Amino acid sequence: MKMTPSQEILHLSLLMQEELLQRMSPARYAAKMGLEPYPWQSHLMDSRKKRKLVNGARQGGKSTTVAVLPAWMAHFKPGSLSIVAAAVEKQAWEDMNKIKAFVSKDPCLIVKRASDELLEFENGSRILVVPATERSARGWSAPALILLDEASRIPDPVYTSGIRPMLTHNPLCEVLAISTPNGREGFFARAWESDRWEKYEVRAPWDIVETTWELVPALPEREFVAERLRRGILGSYSPRHKLLAEQTENLLEMGARMYRQEYLCEFVETEGAAFRYSDIDAMMGNQVEGLDTDTTAVLDELEALVFDE
Repeated sequence: MKMTPSQEILHLSLLMQEELLQRMSPARYAAKMGLEPYPWQSHLMDSRKKRKLVNGARQGGKSTTVAVLPAWMAHFKPGSLSIVAAAVEKQAWEDMNKIKAFVSKDPCLIVKRASDELLEFENGSRILVVPATERSARGWSAPALILLDEASRIPDPVYTSGIRPMLTHNPLCEVLAISTPNGREGFFARAWESDRWEKYEVRAPWDIVETTWELVPALPEREFVAERLRRGILGSYSPRHKLLAEQTENLLEMGARMYRQEYLCEFVETEGAAFRYSDIDAMMGNQVEGLDTDTTAVLDELEALVFDE
């Protein structure tokens, strides 16, 4: 049935309104493309903070963000460059496949050129997906988005000499680091202790009774969220990790240390370490008067002086 002029005007108005809402909300854009984000994903996608860090459980939905945000940027910021740097080549390949699959859902994103590393669109936007090496991270300027996948496994020199220089005179660039922990070394662990990053923790809703190797329900989610918020962290339990039998099998196969790292998002000591971090923390709590052992604060101050964000 042909629409009347007034109906056509109303229809056009609704289309323009929806376009504006998607421009303002990557989460709404994702839903429009058929991918309904979890609440924590929606908050992360729609946050306008320029430095964001996700400490998330394995298979918790982190890769959804990897696919959505570069596509949203390419659609609504013509001529923009989004860079996804993955810890290893295989992860970069997987990330590109997920991005291509999501991009195919958007009829407005017309691919002009495609390769294993680069998607270039008719509107001039580009999405680059590369393994995080010093060589691959160099040579790019003024990206609108830098997304670091499995960031805790990306070497510090790549971050400091490859990623950080791209932020020079580029105050609008968003940096998103997504990972499970990997000990307390490296920029990801330092960022977790810094108040200059917006931090998200997405973990399994269980705790370990290490004397019996059993899983028991963690704090009620409302209490968990409140406790994390007091520490400046946006906490959430992963909807994908609720099956007790499945998680118990993971615990028995992986061991308590790895389970705490991979599913409870704890910065545990590396395998073979002589001391547990909890023991070291206890020892460092008895520091000599006048001796400052808080190196994180010093590193943050130095980084802020060197790089103007």
